[in-house]
Amino acid sequence: MFKRILVCCDGSQHGRCAGEFAVSLAREQNAEIELLSVVEPLPAYMASPEVIEEECAFDTECLVKKQQHILSLAADYGIKAEAKVVRGKAAQVILDTARHDGADLIVLGRHTGHSMWVHATQHTANQLLDEAPCSVMVVG
Repeated sequence: MFKRILVCCDGSQHGRCAGEFAVSLAREQNAEIELLSVVEPLPAYMASPEVIEEECAFDTECLVKKQQHILSLAADYGIKAEAKVVRGKAAQVILDTARHDGADLIVLGRHTGHSMWVHATQHTANQLLDEAPCSVMVVG
């Protein structure tokens, strides 16, 4: 049913659970996995260009490390998996990647609570549910 699963890996425990679920599903479906992490740069009014660049580089490095767990798990099961970190607005990057790479399914973690971070991730999930070119699974 699914041949290419796009996993949104935001570095959180919810994202890790989504990745682990996607590996399990890929194993059952004989599917490939693409891990995608998105770094949203700080707005220009918040810091100098040098600080923004430094922050993006740090975030990218952290996300690459977080992706390693899912890549290792996929390798243990012989699942073809690749990972990338892209800068931009999360929902748009995910939608563009799903379209460009031919994803059959987008998997992401569900965040709960009342913080600004939770609100932002819920907004991203809602936009994906509305606009995705494929099925979307929110793992919680």
